[in-house]
Amino acid sequence: MWEGPSLWLSSSVVLNKWEPFRLYFKKGVQEYYIELIRATATMVVAGILTYYICTFFCLSHIASIAVKFLICIVVPNGFFAFLNWNNNDFKDSIQFIKEIFIRVSQDKH
Repeated sequence: MWEGPSLWLSSSVVLNKWEPFRLYFKKGVQEYYIELIRATATMVVAGILTYYICTFFCLSHIASIAVKFLICIVVPNGFFAFLNWNNNDFKDSIQFIKEIFIRVSQDKH
C-alpha cells in the first residue's frame, strides 16, 4: 500500500529535527534546513523530469524496459551533477572517486 511514502514522511518529520546537531553542527540549523529543502526540491524535479521523459518511449516490452532503465540512471544523475557542479561537497566527492580509481588502477599493475 502507501507505507513507503508515509514512512518516509513520518521519519523525515521525527528524525530530521535531530539531524542538524549530528551532521551540520558547525554549519548551523538554518543552513541545514535550507540545504534539506533544496535537496528535496531537486529530487522532486528530477523525478518529474525522469517520469515525463520515460512517457515518450512506448516500445516493445523488453526494449521499453531497457530504455527506461537507462533513462532512470542517466537523467537524475545528470540533473544532480548539473545543479551541483560548483558545490564543494560535489567536488570533494569527485576527488574521492578519482582517488579510488587511481588506487584500483595501481593495484592492477
